[in-house]
Amino acid sequence: MSNALPTAAPTLPTAALPVAYRATALAELPTPFAAAPPPGALRLRQAWRGETVQPGFRDGWFRVHWNETGLAVESVFSSPRPRNAARRLNEHTWELGEVAETFLQEDGATRYVEVHVTPENQRLQLRFPHGGIEELRAGRRDLASFLIEDPEWAWSQTWIVPGWWASRLVLPADCFSPGFLKAGSRFLANFSRYDCADDGDPILSATAPLAEPFYHRRQNWQTFCLVESSGPRSGT
Repeated sequence: MSNALPTAAPTLPTAALPVAYRATALAELPTPFAAAPPPGALRLRQAWRGETVQPGFRDGWFRVHWNETGLAVESVFSSPRPRNAARRLNEHTWELGEVAETFLQEDGATRYVEVHVTPENQRLQLRFPHGGIEELRAGRRDLASFLIEDPEWAWSQTWIVPGWWASRLVLPADCFSPGFLKAGSRFLANFSRYDCADDGDPILSATAPLAEPFYHRRQNWQTFCLVESSGPRSGT
């Protein structure tokens, strides 16, 4: 699989969120993984490796929908044995198995959120202020100071079937600044994966053109703009 960057920024397809998105069904997911990803899907890659991927890399993709009530992030990953040992909110999911990750920062904001979803539908929810990740890496703050402890802050749903697993994460409007979910709003985002299906070190991949395998590298995140009729689309 090539990691060459597309000549045009990818477009995220749109669809209205279900009114009762807490009761959505597997049939409402996009194209099954066995088929081609839907138009505008964001494909996983390892851009830091140039034109190659490491042995064991497995395909996957994300797409995003939105309306004034929330923003939904869907992922579909190829995996022979999707699993994660996390069994409650805000465990160290990246140390315990397979994870789908969303990083999102409103345009002009100084903080961003990071949300993990496991195949068993456990979440890790974090909010980093300006300089927060640097303080964490330097040992000046611990992870607990960035946790979002409210289990109702976001909602998620997952499916595991032979050969792949899928997730849907919904960030309700209350997760954003007042009035953010409207046409013209812009945000930076990276969607990524920890693939732990095999023994050994996890295989990392991301939708953003990261120069190194560090998901918090915000200077490489992609910019998206919410639009009325065609959903969020990548911006310049």
